[in-house]
Amino acid sequence: FQSTDEDFINARLESEQRAISNFDTNLLYRMSVKGYSCIIKFSGGDGVNFSEFSYQFLEKNPDIDVVIGINIGIGNVSFRTNKDIDVAEIFAIPSGGGGHMKAAGALMPPTLREEIMNMIIFNIK
Repeated sequence: FQSTDEDFINARLESEQRAISNFDTNLLYRMSVKGYSCIIKFSGGDGVNFSEFSYQFLEKNPDIDVVIGINIGIGNVSFRTNKDIDVAEIFAIPSGGGGHMKAAGALMPPTLREEIMNMIIFNIK
């Protein structure tokens, strides 16, 4: 790497860490999904790297099994864990997605996407 590349990478990492540190955890929704303790985070546009956020959050909150990221704009769902849980097999593959044991994802069916949007709009009113 050249020093300018290294500076750029370090600045990006610092920016992501600030976004994670400043994230309002009141924006997370806790629920049981398929028998696992899950946190749902709506992703996109907040400057927070979902994977990095998930792993840091799970490390600080050992009572949570899975972080589920929902990106309404793109229409995908991501699953992350640091436990001995196969999120690909349990969550993503049954939804038509795929991935790895600790990190997986799927596209949301348009009906689910619309349902989530309606829930958000209803809660804002």
